This record gives sequence, C-alpha cells and structure tokens, in this order.
Amino acid sequence: MFFLKINNFSDYRLNGILSEPAHYAVIMLPAVYYFFKKRMYLKLFIVLFTIVLSKSSIGYVGLVLILIIPLLKEKYFIKYSWIVIVTLLGIIFFITKEWNSKIDENKGNQLVRRLKETGKSLNAIHTGGFEKYTNLSSYAFLSNGFITQKSFLNYPLGAGLGGYQYMYDMYYPLLNPPAYLKQLKLAKINRTDANSLFLRMVTELGIFAFFFLIYFSYRSIKLFKKDNKTYQQSTFFYLILKLIREGHYFPPEFYFFLIIFLNQEDEHITHS
Repeated sequence: MFFLKINNFSDYRLNGILSEPAHYAVIMLPAVYYFFKKRMYLKLFIVLFTIVLSKSSIGYVGLVLILIIPLLKEKYFIKYSWIVIVTLLGIIFFITKEWNSKIDENKGNQLVRRLKETGKSLNAIHTGGFEKYTNLSSYAFLSNGFITQKSFLNYPLGAGLGGYQYMYDMYYPLLNPPAYLKQLKLAKINRTDANSLFLRMVTELGIFAFFFLIYFSYRSIKLFKKDNKTYQQSTFFYLILKLIREGHYFPPEFYFFLIIFLNQEDEHITHS
C-alpha cells in the first residue's frame, strides 16, 4: 500500500489501513516484542521495517522501550546491557549529527525536528503561549497538557466522564496557538480526546486517574518479573504509549489488548 500510494498519510510515511502513522506504529509494537522474544527474526525485520517507514516518533519511543524494559531484570541486564548502551550511543550520535540540519516537514528526520521544536515549546504547557513554528504534533500534546493542568487545579476530583471537551472550551481562550494553525483551522486539535488517554483521564477522573496509573504500574512490574508471560508483556507497550499519545476510550483494538494484559493465564490466551 505504501509503495502503491494507497491510503497514504503522506507520500513519505506509511500508515497501512489506519488513519495515521502513529496509530499504525503503536498497534504493531506488541508484534515487535513478541517476534523479538520468540526469535522470529524474519517477521521481526518486516514489522520493524514498516514502523521505520511510518516515521512515527512515538513508534520509535516504543522500540526503545522494547529494548530497555525487559533488560531491567538483573540476569538480562548483565548479559545484554551492551546492546542498550550501543543503541543509545547510536541514537545520541545520530541526533547530534542531525541537530543543526534544516528539517522539512516530510522529507527531513521527524524525530529530530520534533525533539527540537518540542524542547523550545515546553514552557507552553504552563503559559499557553506557543512559538510561531511549533509543529502540529507538539502543539496537540502541549496544548492539551495546558488544558489538563488548568482543569486539574480547579477540579481535582475530575470533570466527569465525557467532560474533557467542556473543560477544553472553558480554558481554550487562555491559549495562544500559532497563527498558521488558526489559518488551517487546527488550533482546537484533539478537543474531544486530549491527544493522550492519561491527560483525558486526569481531566475527567481527577485524582482517581492516578490510582489507575499506580495499579497499571504495579501490574506491569509484576508481569515483567515472569518469563512465561510474553503475550501479556507485549501488550504493555501498546498500553503505555496509548496513555501518552491517544485519548480515545473505544478504539477497536484497545480492549483486545487490555483483556490480554489483564489475563492471568500463562499462554495461548487468544483462543480456546
């Protein structure tokens, strides 16, 4: 589909049958982890290649997590820590090399561009004011972070389920979006879903959202202590990135992965 330019998000980014590259990359991460753990290297290479073609920053973050998190166990860390060190040094070298290059929206390196622009715009999560060149992805996350912060400080018990868009409308006048996003009518991007499930939950559930986060963290730590939970472990990478990047409660794959994550059985849990 990518090479035939069928349903492409852009000419330079792969998204498969999904609406955007980031969604595609996040959904494919459990497969990357599973193939990696099971040493199915041909399938792993194919899926990895498609994630690279997606040029999704959140997808790259997920790949780094897949390398790092399983190695936190002492016996694996001692054996494979050199892989993480070499990979991180490679990433640092690449980012440093590309840092001063002019970066085009589609042709340049997406990760470096977003790191640079997000770093310069981070203050906006407190002030609501954005640089004129802030890219759409950074603006979407930071503007909704600003809304969440304002809402939580005023409504620490939450605005109620479905209340995010009302909080957005209440605090949007305090934002100062880049002029080009206003012209493109994208200044209210993710008005209904917060761009992040965690941000949305904090706004709608208030302090109770942190109890869910604590349980998720406890469950995840317990899960990765076991070697026979490959299926369940693989879904962690989708769920953690969904907390960061996507705010929809009912995408078709979400509850499929959530049920697998919560399942107590050892293996073969996707069929009877």
